Formats: sequence, structure tokens, C-alpha cells
Amino acid sequence: MSFRSEITFPSAVPPHQFDALSSRGGISFSRRRLEWLWKDSRWTDLLITVKRHEKLVGVLPCSFPRIPAWPDEDYNVGNLIAGQDCAPASACLLGGRCDARASMLFDPAVPDRQRRLVAACAVETGANFAESTFRRCAALYVSAEETELSAALRASRMTPHPAPPRSVIRWAAPTVDSYLGSLKASHRQVVRRDWRLRNSLGLQTTMVGWHDSVDDAAPMISDVLIKHGRGSHPRLVSMRLNRLGGILGKDGFALRSAAGGKALGYAFGWYERDKVTMYEIGVRPGPSPLHRCSYYDLLVHAPVAAACARGITALDLGLFAVTPKRLRGAVPELMQHWTS
Repeated sequence: MSFRSEITFPSAVPPHQFDALSSRGGISFSRRRLEWLWKDSRWTDLLITVKRHEKLVGVLPCSFPRIPAWPDEDYNVGNLIAGQDCAPASACLLGGRCDARASMLFDPAVPDRQRRLVAACAVETGANFAESTFRRCAALYVSAEETELSAALRASRMTPHPAPPRSVIRWAAPTVDSYLGSLKASHRQVVRRDWRLRNSLGLQTTMVGWHDSVDDAAPMISDVLIKHGRGSHPRLVSMRLNRLGGILGKDGFALRSAAGGKALGYAFGWYERDKVTMYEIGVRPGPSPLHRCSYYDLLVHAPVAAACARGITALDLGLFAVTPKRLRGAVPELMQHWTS
């Protein structure tokens, strides 16, 4: 099977060809989501395209900084991997730099066995490019489900390193009872305790308009980000959420937690074909049981209900806050960083 790969600018790939491909990264690797990133002048973004008989069968995003400092600390290789000092000028990120995940896009018609060949061809081209430009390859936040990409990175003699896992909940049928039945007994007790407290406090979490919620939610989200060492000004949070809401359209949703008519927190996420992905959460600071209950409701319970309402039985809760997610049924899904 003969494949031909090359490195090109995103503008050189016709939109209809790109849109015909799919990725396990879902909406995060849709063309509209990536186009937003490609406008950031602090980065150079390229695509490694793989063709068979002139038909595009695979695309691997490739990025590297254009400025002396890392534009995004979430992709600072040296900070993510102990002992892996890597200056921005010497880095080459395979798999992209979007939403803390790496992925590759494939033509859905390509059989599984051939997908591995497509991925191997793309990674080899990326490694050769990095070598020719005196750069060091890294692939950050590679999920275990990215089997073809992981196999290609290993075959190219890159080294895997532990990365923060993604917390994911899966259950059998799209009902809250099915979710509850999927839990260990100790976790069911935690969830039922949350629900009893929610009812006793008069807390309600409802679906609200995305854009209508952004301005009120942004300061809360900013506070959470600062608490976790990822500071961001509320105005920047608002701009980012409004931009993302325009991209997601009807697939995006917002949740509002309130008691006594006062908003206590917000969460934002989106519907994929087979899962719900949560993106941001912000809760008004406070030590009371009401504030904690609001946090747990926005973190897990309301997203589970939103998934069930769409007939979906999987929930991707993203990185960090592992313990409260685990106590409510989330399982860590392996993620790795790879370096050459």
C-alpha cells in the first residue's frame, strides 16, 4: 500500500477535504475549532498530510512556537515532563495543541490496519522535518484510545511519559438510574448524599443559553483557573467562551446552578456523537455546603443528566479534580506525553 506524505500550511488543504476526515478528538479537531488556533501568530501551525492516489486519507497537526517563550504553559514540554528541558525554539509538537489532547484525523473509509500505516507515514515525515530544522519532537496529551498515533510514535523510538489522566464516566443506558446502577456501592452512597443535600438546600441546576451566561460565569471561571495556577482575566475568559460558543452552535450547552434565585456557578460543555465533553466550570467561592453542592452538581450530576437527555452514555470530564470525579463514578483514562 503506497502512501505519500508532505508538510503543508493549513490553507493548502481544501475545506471539503478536511471536513471529510474524522478524529477521536471530536469537535476539538474540527476545522472550525482548529482555524481559531491557527490565527494565533505566536505559533506556526502546519499539517502533515497523507495521500493515497491523490486522495487525502490522513492529517496530523504539527505546531511550534514562533516566540522565545512558550505561548501556552499547557504545552511547555519542560514543565510537563521532569528532566525534559525543551526550549520553544527547539520544539516540534506532533498531534496539535488543542484542548489538552493530541490526535490525528483519518478518512473513515480507511481500514484499521491501514490507519496504522497512515499514522506511521505522518509521524515519520514529522520526525524528518524536526530533524532537518534542528527541532525535537514531542506529542502531548495523547490518549490511550489514539492507538494508531501511539503505535507510530513508539515505532519512531519516541519515549512515553505519564500525563494527567482524563476522567471519564460510562454507563449502559441513557438514564440517570442506569448511571447510578453502574456505580460501586460506596460511590452510590456519595451520589445519593449529594442529591439529598441538593434537595434540602433548594439547589437547582438548569440548562441555560451559552452566550447569555458567559459574562456572569467568566469571573467565577477565572477564579477557579487562578486557584489551579492557570490565571486568566475574566475578559479573556468571556472572549474565549463567546468564540467557542459560535463554533459549537447547537452542540454547545451551558448549565447554571442556583438557589434562592442567585446563581452559584456555571459549567460549559458540548455534545459529541457518542459522548458529552465538559470544558469549563466556575463556582462562586464560599465554604458553605451550598457552594460545595453546587460544585458537585455542575461537575458531574448535571452533565450526566444532560448526556442522558441526548441519549448519550459517556461523559468526558477532562483533566484534574480527579478525586471528586472518581468518587462519583469517573474512571481515569490513560494519557501520555511522548518525546524524542
